[in-house]
Amino acid sequence: MEITPDWVSPPGDTIADILEERDWTQVQLSERLGYTTKHISLLINGKAPINEETALKLERVLGSTTAFWLNREAQYRAGLVRIEEENRLKEWTSWLDQLPVKELMNQGVIPKCRLIEKNKPGLVKKLLQFFGVASPENWQNYYAGMEVAFRRTRENQSDIGAISTWLRLGEIREYNRVKFTSYPIAYLNKYSNKY
Repeated sequence: MEITPDWVSPPGDTIADILEERDWTQVQLSERLGYTTKHISLLINGKAPINEETALKLERVLGSTTAFWLNREAQYRAGLVRIEEENRLKEWTSWLDQLPVKELMNQGVIPKCRLIEKNKPGLVKKLLQFFGVASPENWQNYYAGMEVAFRRTRENQSDIGAISTWLRLGEIREYNRVKFTSYPIAYLNKYSNKY
């Protein structure tokens, strides 16, 4: 299980640490970089991004490399996106009630785990990947329209979660079949004895 922190450190923390080590103020740094003190404050608080020009200036004034500062910025922004995503997945956990989650686990489509609150965001993510959609709303829009495209024997058999799962499994199996059979037979014969 991957453990990820629920916080991120802006590159401004590194800038602030260096300022403290050198006993500089934000005003002094702003004069050395050629930025306003407001911009320096925004940089330190992660509100203003470090672009290529700023990274070059930081390299000259504080040290390290341009790549270091740009990488630090990229890691920070990626961390913010990850936290946003985790919060969004938590908000979407009620979507699991519409799907045959335990059956999908039993079939090996998604990893088996206990259906407890801390595991639900991860299940939401796995199921979004399985269905090939970006959100439960996109799932609803895509698969709800497909529900009318096939016959059901009884009116009460309109479980969109089960139906969409069945349809998606068919899509995946068909894709894999076509992908596999698109190889020339000679290629398959040549390499089939090696495994």
